[in-house]
Amino acid sequence: MTLSFRPFSGRLLSRLPGVRRDILGDAVEQITLAPALERDAPPAYCLPGDLDRVVKVQEETNWDYELFRLKAGPCPHGATVAYRIPDVVMAHGALFSRRGYLALRKYDGPHVLTGPIEEIGEAMLCTSSVAERYFGHWLRDGLLYEELAATRGWSPIVTRRKPWLHEPGYRALLGREARAVERARIGQLWLVDDRGLNQSWAERLAALRSRLRAQARPGGPKRVFLTRGVTGSPRHLANEAQIAALLAARGFAILNPEKEKVADIVDMLANAEMTVFVEGSAHNHVLMAAPQGSVALAIQPPDRFNAHFKPFADAAGIGWGYVVADPVEQGFTLPPERLFQLIEQVEQAR
Repeated sequence: MTLSFRPFSGRLLSRLPGVRRDILGDAVEQITLAPALERDAPPAYCLPGDLDRVVKVQEETNWDYELFRLKAGPCPHGATVAYRIPDVVMAHGALFSRRGYLALRKYDGPHVLTGPIEEIGEAMLCTSSVAERYFGHWLRDGLLYEELAATRGWSPIVTRRKPWLHEPGYRALLGREARAVERARIGQLWLVDDRGLNQSWAERLAALRSRLRAQARPGGPKRVFLTRGVTGSPRHLANEAQIAALLAARGFAILNPEKEKVADIVDMLANAEMTVFVEGSAHNHVLMAAPQGSVALAIQPPDRFNAHFKPFADAAGIGWGYVVADPVEQGFTLPPERLFQLIEQVEQAR
């Protein structure tokens, strides 16, 4: 049994016999857009024995992968590969091909199409399941997808959803827009595997960074501490106020991204030679706006260590380091002297 998308109204789109999950099985063309490569990864800045403080890693990673990301030396990065899939329906935050489907976000309602259906000839999907869940992935992955679509002349499409807090600001500064789709039938859809931080990926990131940084006002602070905020996944630095006050006394500007416009965030970061933040989405503001050659230091929760940012910082020419906090009830705390020891280590190495 195969799944037909005609007519659309009232058609059940999943849970049918013969429907497989792997939508790439319906691809009729595969193109390598950028080759794989190896890039030398510098060592991370850290205090001796700090990894011993880690209780566990973030739930979507594992110890071996974290050690791999922390390793200095040659690091492989995969190719960027595009797949062309004909006759795709996009609805309910998912893609449905003739025999497969791909869920981009959770949907608990009935998979029945009602209402108007857009008709799109050819397009590139410029989102992913993680970009639908996390602002940081949208900022880094989603916008780089859209940059790729522009270079290929493909129409960028995304799911229709509520914009992230800073999404309109970044789109305005970068001049990037994508077609938001609720229900559509797409004649030819390009799905792109862009996970490898190859030369194409690095060049697109550099292009976005250049456009953002060109709009920053001069004279921004040299050191910035980004506070965690409350809108992301819970990571509660119990003594954040103490850390902020002590860093401010050492010349750090204090930035709460949740309370600032994107233009002001870029202004604050464009001249920063050092940034400090709790591991999380804030590091993507640093990735987009901090200068090449700067250093980003992540305060790591002991129960969800994640060196996710390091390969991206490496590709952008930004140094990266970490300091692991201590667990406390409902959060974690970082003895200030340990952070200052790491900062001094960085200063001596530069």
